[in-house]
Amino acid sequence: MKHYHLDEYFFDIDSKKLFVRGWAFLPSYEIIVELDKKEVLRARPNEYRVDICKRYTDQKDKSNYGFEYTIPVERQYKNIKISAFVDGKKYKIFSSRIPTTALEKGVNRVYHLAGKSIRVIKKQNVKLLNPKLIHRYFSSVVENRQYRKEGQYYVNPNNSFQYRTWALEKEKREQEPYKELEYQPLISILVPVYNVPTVYLKACIESVLEQTYPKFELCIADDCSTDPEIKRVLDAYKEKDERIKVVYRKKNGHISRATNSALEIATGDFISLLDNDDVLTKDALYQVVKALNQNPKLDLIYSDEDKMDLNGNLCFPTYKPDWSPELFFCYNYLCHFTTIRRSIMDKIHGFRVGYEGAQDYDLFLRVVAETKDKNIYHIPKILYHWRMIPGSTAAIMSNKSYAFDRGKKALQNYFDKKKIACHVSRVPNFPYYYPKYKVSKTNMITVIITGNDKKAKRSYEQLEKFTDYKRMEILLSNGESLNDLVEKAKGKYIVVMDANTQLQRESSIYSLIQFAAVDHIGVVSPSIRKKNSYFKSSGVILFKDHFKHVLYSGRQKITAVEPKLKIPVNYSVPGTKVMAFEKEKYLEANRKLKIDGMPTEIEWIRICLNFIKKGYYNVCDSSNEYICLEDLELPYEEEAYRALKVKQDPFYNPNYSKTYMFKLDKLEETADEK
Repeated sequence: MKHYHLDEYFFDIDSKKLFVRGWAFLPSYEIIVELDKKEVLRARPNEYRVDICKRYTDQKDKSNYGFEYTIPVERQYKNIKISAFVDGKKYKIFSSRIPTTALEKGVNRVYHLAGKSIRVIKKQNVKLLNPKLIHRYFSSVVENRQYRKEGQYYVNPNNSFQYRTWALEKEKREQEPYKELEYQPLISILVPVYNVPTVYLKACIESVLEQTYPKFELCIADDCSTDPEIKRVLDAYKEKDERIKVVYRKKNGHISRATNSALEIATGDFISLLDNDDVLTKDALYQVVKALNQNPKLDLIYSDEDKMDLNGNLCFPTYKPDWSPELFFCYNYLCHFTTIRRSIMDKIHGFRVGYEGAQDYDLFLRVVAETKDKNIYHIPKILYHWRMIPGSTAAIMSNKSYAFDRGKKALQNYFDKKKIACHVSRVPNFPYYYPKYKVSKTNMITVIITGNDKKAKRSYEQLEKFTDYKRMEILLSNGESLNDLVEKAKGKYIVVMDANTQLQRESSIYSLIQFAAVDHIGVVSPSIRKKNSYFKSSGVILFKDHFKHVLYSGRQKITAVEPKLKIPVNYSVPGTKVMAFEKEKYLEANRKLKIDGMPTEIEWIRICLNFIKKGYYNVCDSSNEYICLEDLELPYEEEAYRALKVKQDPFYNPNYSKTYMFKLDKLEETADEK
């Protein structure tokens, strides 16, 4: 077994720096980096890797087996070699020729593609002899080329080297100077403390003291820490600033009891949550109070966040949508930085003991049950840096697997108290929940098939044979308008299918209806995969002058999208090929809409927006997949789309690029940089 690996190396053309990251499970080794046989670095490993310790040791070993270096490079080199040096012996970790010309890059690409193909053939063996699988594989290779070509124009948020530089510069540019606000509530920040390294505790407290908004109190509850240095640090800070309150628990009660102890000494109008090793940006509280000045009725406020490694480098940002109930019912996407109205905290009696590990999720679920959707607000700005220390969920989600079981219990409890017939299950191999709503199959469903008559009849025949839902009528459009067909439909629920789409499994229809039947849900769509391709469309993102399908390839890793292909997600427009909705909700939102024949893609967008205006949420259930016989994205009239007067899509974070989905635009150069 090879006990070393290069995770990533990246050359930043702008800053002329080489970033190298990897690991080696070797005793007392040094890393040597050579460029064109010239040694440019020799250093000890500098990063603790909990994943490596978990794999090879009992995790009590706190040695640094990982390395991460930034190396200034004065010119373009042709070869790179990285080695681990131990006891006078070199172990080659990585070596490669660095292509400098277009021809070399092309040859290098062919070489790697050939090697990858051979590895896939070895792995798949006889399976790849299937012509359909061969066609699908090479189609995905061709389709992915566009993303590789576009890579130089955006910042990949999943590339820690690219993101850290971008994030620091963006935070510096967007730091808002403090301006006097009319409404200035007192905010109590709760921090439970237990045996945290004091270097991180000090950084946490300092980040609060550096806040530009001054009207706060820091309420700290020490949960009977055994490290005496923690008390000395807390006492010193308490003397330093009168806004710091500290309570020392006499018995260890774990995080829920400790946070409640901090809540007991809080006197603020709003409660903010902060972990004892994390860091706030300087304007975190200011942004919260600024939102409250715009709408004083807000009960729950959350922001974007990212992570921070042990060296203080920023990485792995989480750019969130505005309030998305379906996403929230699948996992705690609110997380940090969160502020809650004090009166609601008192009403629900703070944190519940017995939900440790998922105590925040349980709290948020109970807060959501006590407020209205319009009083939940998202600040699309990173205000919180979540530190990845060994053993934390920020480092590896599996560190607290018990937390998911308690989160599932909290979510099921939410549905039970709301008297919503729903069973919460777990998504296999992912830390997400999947709510399965219970709908009686005695309700009539009307399926409307649109498009080419010949294809429509084929879809008709498939539906009759391939569905487990028996009480169903099937209508062919035959030039009639959608509203006329909906009016005369016998079904309580309507499913509109393009004749170019096909079901994948028998339960596909029922899976759509179980969401359409929920009171707050309007339109439901499945994900649509192009036939003989890995590419699929899972929702539509709206911009001011154009719209884009969320296209995803099974061979392309997009962290912001990949998990959402397993769970239901809110979109303004969940899809345009297959749409399901309750008949009465449709007539409530679109009865006055005049459409000749069946809706175009633009008209489907208008229909979805009308549902939103009536207070409904639209959903793409990405785990439910249909096959499409045509292209996923079709040409449309830009002028007709602009007539919709779409503003910011609430389900697509404005920090993301409008051109490259779920990527970050490079920052424009300032006058100083020029």
